[in-house]
Amino acid sequence: MRNGERLSVEQIRAFLEATDEVQFEAANRAEVYGWVSRTLCEQEYWKQSKATKRLLRRYPEKMTGLSRAQMTRLITAYVETGVVEARRYRRHRFAQHYSNADVALPAEVDEARETLSGPCGVPEISTDKKGKQRRLYRRYATPWELLRQVPQFTGHLRPEFRPTELERQANQLSDTQAARQMQEAKRKLFAGLKEKRSA
Repeated sequence: MRNGERLSVEQIRAFLEATDEVQFEAANRAEVYGWVSRTLCEQEYWKQSKATKRLLRRYPEKMTGLSRAQMTRLITAYVETGVVEARRYRRHRFAQHYSNADVALPAEVDEARETLSGPCGVPEISTDKKGKQRRLYRRYATPWELLRQVPQFTGHLRPEFRPTELERQANQLSDTQAARQMQEAKRKLFAGLKEKRSA
């Protein structure tokens, strides 16, 4: 069958009834799909009766060792496009909406305000039996509160930042005032993003 000689429907029927252990040998999936495509085309699959189509389905199944579901998928592709091709894997990625400059902007806002941003959700991570991790947000804390929980956090600070000065800045505003400043900073941020997109 390597040369793809054309068999009549009667020859295919006799072949299916007579043999048990014959299989098409291919180097890769593309070669198998090409053989299936050629076979369906040579037999003019699209214009055959239902009984002949069943026969023409069993023949490539037996020759290639593909399952009935796989063959159904390949025949459907052949009927729709006229060819059976191996699909290339395409990695699914989320569309990037923000540039690196957009991502850095909230840090610039914090720097301009000379204060850390408002409360952050602190996740409690639990892992189920299957290894899937879930995050549950029951507690909120300011960045300053989170930073203080890091062991020896002073070693991670720039020389010009002292823990006492950071604490003073963190306690300078009430939660309401900090939330209002955050809302204003967000409004400016999104207004700037909207202008960039429309430009």
